[in-house]
Amino acid sequence: MTRSSGIQSAASCSDHAARLRPNPSVNATPTSYAPGPRGRPALSSASRPWRSAGGRALPQTLGVANHRTMFSRLFGKPKSVRTIQQALDGIEFAGPVQGSGLAALRMELAPRLRQWPIIDNAYLPKLQYAQEESPRNCLVLVEHEPTRPAQKEEIAAACSGIVPMDIFYSHDLPRALMASVRSGCMPLFIPDLSWFECPLLVKRGTNEGMPLEWPLGVSFWYVAAHNYEDALFAAVAAARAAGFEFVNVYDGKVVQLDSTKWWSDLVMGKWREYSEHLPTQQQVEVAVATGGLFMGPIIGPAAASDA
Repeated sequence: MTRSSGIQSAASCSDHAARLRPNPSVNATPTSYAPGPRGRPALSSASRPWRSAGGRALPQTLGVANHRTMFSRLFGKPKSVRTIQQALDGIEFAGPVQGSGLAALRMELAPRLRQWPIIDNAYLPKLQYAQEESPRNCLVLVEHEPTRPAQKEEIAAACSGIVPMDIFYSHDLPRALMASVRSGCMPLFIPDLSWFECPLLVKRGTNEGMPLEWPLGVSFWYVAAHNYEDALFAAVAAARAAGFEFVNVYDGKVVQLDSTKWWSDLVMGKWREYSEHLPTQQQVEVAVATGGLFMGPIIGPAAASDA
């Protein structure tokens, strides 16, 4: 254990956007998807170019017997790995790691772990140790074969400098504890996800990135999900968390995109002027692997009839 400190191409929106001004307010922090409002919007895969009347950019923003080796590191700059001990019979599963920074943590961990072929997946549980009052945030790495001790230290070092966290390896954990982790936590890498564009008609609410004079705007969200309904639920939940008041789906459509052509087709073809505010191709690939989400530009002003 180691202790350590988002198919077919489509355009961004409908022809109604010809009269809307862009406000490329982009928050590059990814968010894991969660249930949102109910609804069955039509799924569009048609290519429709976005036209803008112009505007200015406003970025938004354990050892011996029943022990196993643990590696410990500190938050901040990468530190050398040190070994500590913890009795396995004194560890209990205490639920998944939660909090507003979870999605960013997942996105940070994914590219670091993908460089190790021996790692199949990972989980972020809270584990309660005997003799301690509060559970610890942990990273459990699922190996397809036992990891060599020296390689464990290398992997731990690669994950250093993110958050305080104890890192376990699945082959070192009791089966019952590992089963609890698998059933109670979402895996880091989620297979078979697609990449969706969710344009939401929103009111400003408490969000400070949307101009006060706009009665409504269109906030674009890019989401990795199994289907367009899950993508929409995630986008609406994230928009509300960002302070927007959700009104409807812009033009009634969620668009499925080809994530492999994110930068070359969508960004360079439709959002070139605001590319510095959008996630890179590599960030999108990580989002699609982990179920991530990005907030894209806001355009407006919009009207209720645009729904």
